[in-house]
Amino acid sequence: LLLRAVRGLNYRQIGDALGLPVTTVETRLARARRMLREALDEEHGAQEGASKAVSNE
Repeated sequence: LLLRAVRGLNYRQIGDALGLPVTTVETRLARARRMLREALDEEHGAQEGASKAVSNE
């Protein structure tokens, strides 16, 4: 997530940096976003919309 959100790398660049296929990068980013969204909902409550800060790309 950090390489994408903070460093601004695209999927291909992340894959090159980590030695992974682009499809693996996409899958792992989707999984990481889901896990972050669930953690935010658990910590702050889904009704507060805390997970809306985690965008789906």
